[in-house]
Formats: sequence, C-alpha cells, structure tokens
Amino acid sequence: MPHRRSEKNVSLPPLSGKKSMMSMGILRNVTAGFGQFLLRFVLGIWFTRFLIHSIGVELYGLVPLAWSITQYFSLITLIINTASGRYLIIEISKGDGYAANKVFNTVFWSVTALSAIVLVCGVIISWSSPLLFKIPLSHESDARIIFFSVSIAFVLSMFGNPFSLSTFATNKLYLGSFSEALQLIVRVGTAVFFIMLMGWQLGAVSLGIVAAGIVGLVVAVVIWRSVTPQLHVDRKSVDMRLLREMTGIGGWGIIDQVGGLLLLNSELIVVNLLYGSEATGKYGALLIISTIIRTIAQLMSSSVS
Repeated sequence: MPHRRSEKNVSLPPLSGKKSMMSMGILRNVTAGFGQFLLRFVLGIWFTRFLIHSIGVELYGLVPLAWSITQYFSLITLIINTASGRYLIIEISKGDGYAANKVFNTVFWSVTALSAIVLVCGVIISWSSPLLFKIPLSHESDARIIFFSVSIAFVLSMFGNPFSLSTFATNKLYLGSFSEALQLIVRVGTAVFFIMLMGWQLGAVSLGIVAAGIVGLVVAVVIWRSVTPQLHVDRKSVDMRLLREMTGIGGWGIIDQVGGLLLLNSELIVVNLLYGSEATGKYGALLIISTIIRTIAQLMSSSVS
C-alpha cells in the first residue's frame, strides 16, 4: 500500500504575518479616521462661528441649506456606488487585472454620464433657488452662486468617486481620510483668507467650496495611480452586463437611502420654508454637531468593516 502522509506532518503557512498586516491596516485606518474627526469637529465648530460673525446668520443659513439640497443628488449615484467597491475588491484580490479594469471603467463612464445629469440639475436648482426658498433680501445672486458652487463641488466629488474606490479595494482608507482632511483645510482656509483680507462674503465661501472639490479630485486621481497602477481609463472596457448587475444590487439601497434622507436631511428645508432665512441659519449652526457625529460614525464603521 502506498504510504499515507500523516495529517500531523502537514504544515500550513503561517497566518501571523497576514494577521499582523491586517491589524496594522485597521489601526492606520482607525487612527486616520479619528484624526480626521478631531479636525472636522474643531474646524467645523470654529468655522461656523466665524461665518456667523463675519457674514451674518441669514447669509450663513444658505450654506447648509445648499448642502442639504445636493445630498439628494446622491440618490442618482447610489445605484452604482453601492456594489462597485465589492466588485473591485473581488477582482483585485484575485489578481485579475482585466476584470478589475472592466469594473473600474464600467463605474467610471457610468458616473461620468450621471455627472452631466447632476450638473444640469444643479444649474436649474441654483438659478431657481430664490423662487424655491426664502432668501435674504437683495441676496438672490449670492444664493445662486452658493447653490451652484455646492453643485459643482458635488459633481467633482461624484466624478472622483471611481478613483476613490482604490483606497477601499486596497484597504487603505487612511489615504481617503487624508484627502478629506486636506479638502476641509482648503475649504476653510480659502474662505477665511478672502473674507479677512478681501472683505468677501458668500463669494469667499463659494470659492473655498469649489477649491476643495478640485483638490479632492486631484488627490483622488494621484492616490488611484499610486495604489492601483494596474487600472487605467479605457472606454472599451465598459461592460453593460456588469452594469446591470451592479445597478440591480444598488437599486435596493435607494429605498433605505431615501428614508434616511427624508429623516435626517429634510428639517433644514422645512425650517427655511416655514420660518425664513434667519431661522435657517440658526438651525443650520446647531446641525453641525449632529452632522459631525454621523460622519465619524460612518467613517469608523467603514474603517473596520
């Protein structure tokens, strides 16, 4: 009879190295997320007080109001973004560069097309904002500018989402936290600089929002090229069958997201329509705390999931 190897003699590859690397990755992600939280909390509180004292509570109210409106645009991208990260993780972990590029390009070109739709919607809402909401007297142009700037920033962020998938797929979420922190510094720093030295008001805030969006897109592309050099933009790699699969999964996520937006993102609109711009500014200033807490909860959850 042939000799049967005893199971006791079968050696398995050591797992301690992989476990150590995973632990270090989680530690970096959590540490970076916590650092971003501290920065967001400190700058968020300080910047809110600075804007209220510099431009007034009525004008300040237009800023969180514009952000709350653009959050509904995320429903358009949710259909694709919900499943895209999982698909990319699977293909990269298998080392299948061809399949990974199919996933990336399917997401990229789909989001590019959706970005054009969102931009058109943003232009329409921005121009119509004085008709849709209660705006401080003689500040209709400022309202249009801030709504348009927030829309541009959202489109830039939306366009950069496919590149940001690389940090998720390679478990380097700390790079995403660095990008978020840098954007926050640029947004606040630009606004403060032009308000204090040039005497601008909402124009300075709008410029800071757009500048942060541009920086975020550039950093996302740089990180994408660094951590996933095997990925490249190629329109021929779009797979319509794959797109249908991802949208089928993401479609269910819209139901949950709609409920969340109506629960957490509608009160500022209601306050504006019922009580006016001054109440919007006061209520928007209070919302900064709950917004920061929700953001860090989502960040920490994604860091360890």
